[in-house]
Amino acid sequence: MVNAGYRFTIHNEKYTAVLTGRTVKILRRGSKEELARFRDLKHARFCVFNPVKNMLATKSIEPWIAFYCLDTMKLLRAIEIEKPVYIETLSKYGYATMHESGFCFSHDGKSLLNIETVISVRTSDNPGCVTHLVEYDCETFAETARHFSENTCVFRVIERHEDGYLLSGTEYKPSKTHWESVNFIAFFDGKALTKKRELSPEEFNEISPYSEIYYQ
Repeated sequence: MVNAGYRFTIHNEKYTAVLTGRTVKILRRGSKEELARFRDLKHARFCVFNPVKNMLATKSIEPWIAFYCLDTMKLLRAIEIEKPVYIETLSKYGYATMHESGFCFSHDGKSLLNIETVISVRTSDNPGCVTHLVEYDCETFAETARHFSENTCVFRVIERHEDGYLLSGTEYKPSKTHWESVNFIAFFDGKALTKKRELSPEEFNEISPYSEIYYQ
């Protein structure tokens, strides 16, 4: 995987996908032969290959997710993600993070799990951002589950791991004067977080939707 500015490259056994802003190019792996070129999303940030089906999902910050069939090299569906609620005057301070967090396919390839920013408002009850983990069916592309709808965690990265998933992010805890933040990584079994471990700032910065770690 390579990320340089608006150029993002990822491989699987058959293909190389290259994102350069709006354009997604599919190349035959190991060669420069271009098999397809898609321009369905603006500001495409990164993409993931389905581990079972011949499918690619691409995510933009606008926010949309596009699903492509790599057998026919055609767009299957583009779905619009719920835009986060935020106060305009706070957005310049970075509270409106939009949709630059991670996503991945399920182990069986039947679902896509996407981290979505749903609220970005700093209040006494909210540390500034709320994220949900949302599942989409890869046949109907409809939302089938929404996890962590009541939490004070801001998730950043998700990846398949063993028989579940690893989730990393930041947990916010209120104190008398401010919100305290703790970076963490934890195991998600499909229902709850377990084996949560605190991460140092250096460890946390190494794990991102753009990193090699995310695509192992």
